[in-house]
Amino acid sequence: MQIKTNGTTLNCRLDGPSDGPVLVFSNSLATSMAMWDDQVSRLQDRYRILRYDNRGHGGSVATPGPYTLDLLARDVVGLLDGLEIDRVFFCGLSMGGMVGQWLGINAPERVSRLVLSNTASFFPNKEMWRDRIEMAERDGIPAIAIDPKGDLGNLLLTFPDLAPSDFRPWVDQAKAERDGITVDELAEREAAKWREGLASWGQDGKRIEALRKAVDLAIYTPGASHGRPLAVLGTLTAPAPELLEDEDAFRERVTATVSALLALAGEEADPLQSREHILLSHILEGAWSEGRDLDLEHLIRAVQAPGFDRVGVLDLESFYPEKESFELALQINNLLAAPGFQAWLEGEPLDMRSLLWTEDGKPRISILSIAHLSDPERMFLVTLVLNELLAWIRTRPGTARSHPRRSGSSRSTCSGRCRRCLCWCCCYCCSEPQGWMGRTPQRRVPRGKPGF
Repeated sequence: MQIKTNGTTLNCRLDGPSDGPVLVFSNSLATSMAMWDDQVSRLQDRYRILRYDNRGHGGSVATPGPYTLDLLARDVVGLLDGLEIDRVFFCGLSMGGMVGQWLGINAPERVSRLVLSNTASFFPNKEMWRDRIEMAERDGIPAIAIDPKGDLGNLLLTFPDLAPSDFRPWVDQAKAERDGITVDELAEREAAKWREGLASWGQDGKRIEALRKAVDLAIYTPGASHGRPLAVLGTLTAPAPELLEDEDAFRERVTATVSALLALAGEEADPLQSREHILLSHILEGAWSEGRDLDLEHLIRAVQAPGFDRVGVLDLESFYPEKESFELALQINNLLAAPGFQAWLEGEPLDMRSLLWTEDGKPRISILSIAHLSDPERMFLVTLVLNELLAWIRTRPGTARSHPRRSGSSRSTCSGRCRRCLCWCCCYCCSEPQGWMGRTPQRRVPRGKPGF
């Protein structure tokens, strides 16, 4: 549905009963309304759910910038007016949470309930964040930066000499033509701008030189070859022995890997109810428990011949008949055979040690650029990276307190998806049995209540 409002056209969608209370979901930066699909499937029986793409996002029109918070929030007011909706429950995540705060202050009569998630009252400018990254780099602190917008790669454009010849390969030839100058003249202008900008902060090329000497900079483009390719699925590598000894961490690793793989294949699978998820989890758990790596070719064969004959109390044929196992194998094989999927199998292995340090021990800043990926592909990649990082952290000295069995605590950090609200979280959870991997998040949607 397209609604014209506030000088633009917004793409929006309504789901749920027409007489239900209206719940608005507002997205984070660089996402579309599709980010709320899972939440809608759980809540649309009780709420009339309105989702929309911010201007410049998804299916909404990209008007000339700049975009201000006031502009984005007035878009929401105009959208409600266009749909003749007076008052709503509003849930905003990150940038959407900032929009929600504006509405609460400037249009409180339009909001009856306000949920603000993973947000702040203001975001510092990007120069400050880049400055923090550079400080960490100069101090020899390695980092992995996941870049959904595609602009962190600018960190590689750091030239100690600030010479025009350094900038020339990177300047926009079309811009030079529009400005009526040569490419060399534009490169000179850019170099002068950088020199003057650094000088205004009391800096010069020595700072850049120190940065270059302190760390190695690398930009990875998983699923593509225009940067350093990353073989995310070349091998489903068995976890380190330390992780195998940590039963909870090992099961989380298996669950997250299978969930990400099925999501990439177009399957949103519940780890506790999906037979496909349970079958693949058993296969991975069996191989990894023996210290064996798997690749997709061996996984496809294992689906047809798993190497075990029972799942729970049922024999394998009753649980997952041979005909269905062939269809699952075919589905994964189609994914493997797709021409565009080959890029996921090529490049350097997804290894935390090599992402954080070079072979000679120099700290590395690894930028994982995911701006070119679809939403399911981004979720797949981020899940695997965070899972690998968590597994690596748990093998480091001094991390025993993060595990409840070792610390004696009934609370532990979870890194996964809540089965009630389907939100990805890195939060403290209690030990009730209904939630993610046996733990229920402390904050959840109350059942049987009209509002939040």
